[in-house]
Amino acid sequence: MVLAQSESKSLRTTIPAAIARQFDIKEGSELGWDIQPRDNRLIIVVAPLGPEVVPEAKAATPPPPSAPRRADKGKARDD
Repeated sequence: MVLAQSESKSLRTTIPAAIARQFDIKEGSELGWDIQPRDNRLIIVVAPLGPEVVPEAKAATPPPPSAPRRADKGKARDD
């Protein structure tokens, strides 16, 4: 992990190119982050904000119990 900016305490991560394509995530896309307790673990659910993107393979999956919270703009990049 690397710092998002030198004056920031945020960290930056990379979204795999296949996932970015599947969910149409591009540089400047905003992502929501939600932390959910499950089986003695904390699960992080990340979802694009804005117009709902539902890939065919995920169409039958029910939505998470709570909506992701708005976060700083996430940046996606192709590796």
